[in-house]
Amino acid sequence: MRSNVWRPAGRPAGMGRRLFIAVMILGFASASATHAGLVHAGTPESTQFATDFARSNAALLRASQVAQKSSSDPQLREFSSRLAADAAEAETALSSACQRSGIKLPIPAADASALPGETDNTFDRVYSSEMSQQLARAEALLTSASKSNDVDEELRQFAQQTLPQVRENRKRADAIARAQAGVRPGATDGTRR
Repeated sequence: MRSNVWRPAGRPAGMGRRLFIAVMILGFASASATHAGLVHAGTPESTQFATDFARSNAALLRASQVAQKSSSDPQLREFSSRLAADAAEAETALSSACQRSGIKLPIPAADASALPGETDNTFDRVYSSEMSQQLARAEALLTSASKSNDVDEELRQFAQQTLPQVRENRKRADAIARAQAGVRPGATDGTRR
């Protein structure tokens, strides 16, 4: 005699229909979450890189926004505008890479307190020096992450794609910082004009 009870193929004997459906739904949800990168939390190295870069980038973004209003040098204002745009773009790309890697970034507190509040040459010198240092730090972080097998693939790709722009900005920031400090262009020994 044939039973009219529905039982899908592969359902273990004795497992009720509702329990089987619940197990299937939970299994599908878990597989979907893992596939979407929601369960994977990224390697510790990935999290550290992402956090360090996010903080550095946020400081660069905030300081560049301040410089757009406070700098007395039109060339420096133009450069700070470009840096702010590049930093905002990097922030978006990093956020996407972190999301795909399952890393939740803390919201970094950008601190531009090291910059003087005046609109004068002091601000320009301090800002250009700070940007040169901040970009050198970002470049080092990106270089290391782009070569590390301990960093998730998504973040390694982010680092490889972001590095050329940061490197170009760092070179320009170095030149501007030397000019603001009164160092002769092309001098590597700190010789003044």
